[in-house]
Parts: sequence; structure tokens; C-alpha cells
Amino acid sequence: MVGFVRYAGLRRRLLVDPHLSKGGRSSPDPVIDNPLSQNPDSTWGRFFRNAELEKTLDQDLSRLYPEHDIPEYGYRQGMHELLAPFLYVLHVDVEHLSEVRKQYEDHFTDKFDGLGFQENDLTYNFDFKKLLDSMEDEIGSHDNAVKVKSLNELDPEIQTTVLLTDAYGAEGELGIVISEKFMEHDAYCMFDALMSGSHGSVAVVDFYSHSPAHGSHSGLPPVIETSAALYHLLSVVDSSLHSHLVELGVEPQYFALRWLRVLFGREFSLENLLLIWDEIFAADNNVTSEKGAEDDADSGFRIFRSPRGALIPAMSVSMILHLRSSLLATEHATTCLQRLLNFP
Repeated sequence: MVGFVRYAGLRRRLLVDPHLSKGGRSSPDPVIDNPLSQNPDSTWGRFFRNAELEKTLDQDLSRLYPEHDIPEYGYRQGMHELLAPFLYVLHVDVEHLSEVRKQYEDHFTDKFDGLGFQENDLTYNFDFKKLLDSMEDEIGSHDNAVKVKSLNELDPEIQTTVLLTDAYGAEGELGIVISEKFMEHDAYCMFDALMSGSHGSVAVVDFYSHSPAHGSHSGLPPVIETSAALYHLLSVVDSSLHSHLVELGVEPQYFALRWLRVLFGREFSLENLLLIWDEIFAADNNVTSEKGAEDDADSGFRIFRSPRGALIPAMSVSMILHLRSSLLATEHATTCLQRLLNFP
């Protein structure tokens, strides 16, 4: 709910209508707020900047997953490829729920539909006689049947059973979790959690940064440090292949930069990517190790300090190992890079 409210607030603040002021009236200062104004803080200035950003996003989105028809960090090329799988999954879930509701319409009938609701209204349209008859049949006694007129007269345990078995309960919960009305909000919250790392070890937005990684001893940008980390892991797992790539001058960032920034989104089909992401997101993102640079297991690389962080370079190394034979048979750096950047 906090994410929904935050997203709604951001949307209202960032989607600018230059024809209206914050109060819904025309701007009181046309000297500043007009289409020809050079003031970067004017409403029109923000509107034009948004239009340019929307144009860039539209160009990127038009090339994204064509077979599927589908401010805080600042947009960078590639971020749309991280958002798209979330939108796709949310869309599929909404469509699936819609199909199930059509197929099993009777099970989703809501006895509250069409009735007004008041906070103190005790009316509950439920067939208590049918419920009591079935209970009486089960215990084999009609003489001691309790005559009730409202839900509140039932035993608390029976009340709970009635409420949970009512069709409104199950569908109501699904309707809250999976709702077309809130797809945009859900996608934003998921994207924000991915980029920020939800205050954990790995924040994907860091892979777009040119500043040194927070808490790193290398002084390198996170994407470069993580590229070096995966080569370190490769040297431990397969020293021969590592030496071959180093001798050819194949620097890890030449191919790992793309792998990391879109979390392997360009190397796999969407269906397979979702399986990979399931594993990545299921891994704990909390820092579980504070090992120093002297530890040979991680050599001080920050990415190895959480299970999720360790999984990402491990995935990268497994992809390199998948190409081992062809890479060892190649004596040209360019050919090696072509194979790494065109993962089969």
C-alpha cells in the first residue's frame, strides 16, 4: 500500500500539464510559464523535457519484445528492458484471472454485488438455513437446532468458516493482489525494488553508475568491479580458460556490462529469463559476509557478500563455461567477444 501511495504521488507530481497550474487554473505568471520561456524550472520547460524523455522511451519500447506486444534514478538506455518482464508477468496474471473468472463464474458470484454498504450495516445475505440443515444432518439432531437470524448470532468459529467459504473472500483477495487497475503501480514498485535492491547488497541501479561502489575497496564503479569479480571467479573455477581470455585481451566489462545492466535479458528468451530471475530474486539480498580482501574466496569483491550478489557472477561464469570449447579454439579477441555477445 505504501508503494501504491508513493507511486500515485510521484505520478501526480511528475506528469506535467503546462496548461494548468497546481490549483487547476491557468498559470498566474505567463511571463515565466509560456512555451517560449527559457526558464528551466518553468512548467513548460519540464513539459518539454518530459516529452524528450518519452520520445526516447518510446523508441526503446518499440524495439522491445515485439513478439509479445507488450525520476528517481534517471532513465538510462536498457532500463526499459528491466521493466518489461514485470509488465509482462503482471499482464499475464491479470489475463489468467480474467479467464478463470469467466470459466468458473458461479464460483466467483459475490452476494454483496448490487447492495449498498454501510459501516454499521449488519445485513448479510447468506442462506443460514441451508448451513444449519447441513450441520444438523451431520450431528443427527433436529430438536436442538439453534434458530439464528444474523451472522453475529453464530459461534465465532462458525462465523469465520462462513466468511472464509463465501465466494467474496477468495476472489476478493485475488482481486486486490492481481488487478488491472493497479498494474502500473505494481510494476513501478517491483521495478523500484529491483533498482534499489530494497536496501540490500545488490542494487541494479549501481550498474548504471560511474561512481565507485559504496563500501568497495577497489574504487571502481560497481559494474566494472563486478566484471572483475566474475573473472576472479572464473580463474578459480577454470584457470586455463581464464588465462586464455586474459592473454587475448578480452576484458570482462566488454561483454559483462550488458549482461549485468539488464540481468541477462538480451541473452535469453523471455520465458527462460523469467526462470533465471526467479532464482535471482529468491536468493537473499542481505549482506551475510564481511570478509576482507585477504579472503581468497571473494578477494574483497562486494558482490560476493550476499547470496543474490554471488549468484549473478556465478551465472555469468556458467555462461562463459558453456562456450568453453569454442572460446579456447579461438585465437582472436574479436571472435571471442562476438561469441560472448551472441550467446546461443
